[in-house]
Amino acid sequence: MTAAAQRYHESLDEPAYSYLETRMPADLDPAAQLDAVRTFLLGVVRDPIPGHEDYVGRLSIPYITPSGVVALRFRCMAHDKCEGHPKYLDLPGQEARLYNVQALRDAGDRIYVTSGEIDAFSATLVGFPAVGVSGDQKWQAHWSRNLEDFEEVTPICDGDESGRRFGDMVRSKVEHARPVHMPAGYDTNKILVSEGVDAFKALIN
Repeated sequence: MTAAAQRYHESLDEPAYSYLETRMPADLDPAAQLDAVRTFLLGVVRDPIPGHEDYVGRLSIPYITPSGVVALRFRCMAHDKCEGHPKYLDLPGQEARLYNVQALRDAGDRIYVTSGEIDAFSATLVGFPAVGVSGDQKWQAHWSRNLEDFEEVTPICDGDESGRRFGDMVRSKVEHARPVHMPAGYDTNKILVSEGVDAFKALIN
């Protein structure tokens, strides 16, 4: 799977970079943006490996661990403008995993939890180490153990009903979790893109 992720990363082209630029926190300069794309091995499916034909044109989001890439998810880059298909696709039979597990090592006493990879990616880039959960119905029991040793566990919740459900879910799984909620209509990435780090920091603190 690492080879597939690397292949898609090397396929990044101008349309994919342009999309990623729209999802980068406002405070990141171009060099930091490029470094982030490399670190997280983001890619685009242009020349799919056999079995990945359904993902052509989608952003490739690898789940990276110390042993390599263990999962891939594929995001439609035009989802806000098109209909009739899911925003995200998973590989068949792929089990749910935490995204950005490196944050578990890099965080100090406080870890953040987001609903989705792009939000976790965005928060981590600006100094708030975050793991991402791909949906509030996919929580795995061992994830609670991954988080229980942190003094503070902060779910960052989207400003909608789904976000409220996500915060309630994490709080039910991690006893000392204390959710924070974005304003109505916003999520972590949207705040960081449109308002910047200071506004985001004010919200989560």
